[in-house]
Amino acid sequence: MPQLVLKLPGGAERGVEVTTQGIAIGRDPVCQLQLPVDDYLASRNHARAFSDRFSTIIEDVGSRNGTFVNGLRTGRAVLREGDVITIGKQTLLFRNSAMVFANSGETPAPPESILSRHVDAYVASQASEAQPEPAPPGLFRHEPKGSLLQRKLELITKLSGKLNTAVETRQVIEPAVKNIAEFMHADRAYLLNVDEKTGTVLSPAVVVLNPFEPGVVSMSSTIASRCINERSAILVRDLRFDPSMQDAQSVISQGINTAMCVPLLARGGVRGILYVDRRAGKANFDEDDMDLLIAVSHQLAMALERDRLVEEIRNQEALRAHLGKFLDRKVIEFIESVPPGERQKLLAPKETMATVMFSDIVGFTTISQGKTPVEVAHFINEYFSVMTDIIFRHNGTLDKYIGDAIMAVFGAPIPGEQDHANAVRAALEMIDARNNLMSQHTMHLQLNHRIGINTGPLVAGQIGSPHRMEYGVLGDTVNIASRIEGKAEPNSVFITEATYKLVKGQFECEDRGLLQVKGRDPVHAYKVLRAL
Repeated sequence: MPQLVLKLPGGAERGVEVTTQGIAIGRDPVCQLQLPVDDYLASRNHARAFSDRFSTIIEDVGSRNGTFVNGLRTGRAVLREGDVITIGKQTLLFRNSAMVFANSGETPAPPESILSRHVDAYVASQASEAQPEPAPPGLFRHEPKGSLLQRKLELITKLSGKLNTAVETRQVIEPAVKNIAEFMHADRAYLLNVDEKTGTVLSPAVVVLNPFEPGVVSMSSTIASRCINERSAILVRDLRFDPSMQDAQSVISQGINTAMCVPLLARGGVRGILYVDRRAGKANFDEDDMDLLIAVSHQLAMALERDRLVEEIRNQEALRAHLGKFLDRKVIEFIESVPPGERQKLLAPKETMATVMFSDIVGFTTISQGKTPVEVAHFINEYFSVMTDIIFRHNGTLDKYIGDAIMAVFGAPIPGEQDHANAVRAALEMIDARNNLMSQHTMHLQLNHRIGINTGPLVAGQIGSPHRMEYGVLGDTVNIASRIEGKAEPNSVFITEATYKLVKGQFECEDRGLLQVKGRDPVHAYKVLRAL
């Protein structure tokens, strides 16, 4: 019969049989298992234990310092052979090796405790239908007669309707999981995200239904791992009898006896898991329960996948609108083709080698005198449009407009072997475009501009606050490019020695020697005359 054995000083033991009527544990002399009266960490009436035909349970009865099973504090736990119970300073051992059936005297044989079923075939059958039924015929292996089957079909149909019509799926996920948990008489239900690359369960949970410990997720990692790795629904009929469930001690100590876990499959991977369990004293889950949970998990997976696709479209549109401000369409399409995780790395701030260009209109304030603000705005927009198209054509990135100046970078976010040469070619084309613009414009403006270019290390990436992020570049390379532009002659391109060394032989250049620039040592500059 099941016993609680109190370990006494010197190695002695005192065992007390745990009966169906139950035994009291504490310092009070009336307790069937009396603890030492001088152990004041134990309460006078600390805990009780009782047995039925299949299990022995220990409950804390409101003690000051708690009851611990295998080192875990618990209010109620189903005991297994060899469990160690700590109360105050005392150690108790649970022994149950001689457990017998009350009527037959036979030792119970462990039932077939684990049942698994692959979910891929069911998902494939659903995906092949243009308008899949919420619950196809034959879904339940042992179809119950009468109202139970009808209630199951109604539940899945109702769940499918709510998920498919919800504007935000996550607003109806929690009620949906609670509904299925209540229908299945589950004590706890979790819907957890899974990292599709690593197969690990992510925290926090999307949904947690745990009336015993609100906000706490407690489940067997063995069940979860099998569910994810085998892409199978896992049903454990009795955690106590399965040797592979040793990791589930914390779950068993809470009185959990039967559990199910089903994967949420989408895009060929496991996106999440749906988990339910029941405490001891309730019937074990069966195959019909598993079939029902598979059907529900598929509805949830489809709804979450739809949400993911909608969110991806929104992000894609926002990304396109954002990148369209400073990148050419071909570059945007390349970035969009990169997986979201890699895309974030591509746009994240990082140190790189790149070429920076500054282009500025000379004396714009004087030029705009005598013109209306509308005329000036129209002209500057036309000028910016022409110059930006040239930058994009040569694989440059528009960093920003600064008043009547343009700042561009070549080599970020996507580096190329000819970024420096592309920058110089773009600059020469911008000089030619200025001439054409002046000859064709009806305002008869005499606009002059100058361009400065420098190559070197800088930091490039999305920079700003959570409220506003812009792609940009930072560093001394940027400052030098700005300074050299300020020294350039009207309608000319000046480059630094760093850029000249990289484009030498591709362009005819004139050495302008050391130029004194504001706030730093002289900079060696070259004037670009033409492409070779």
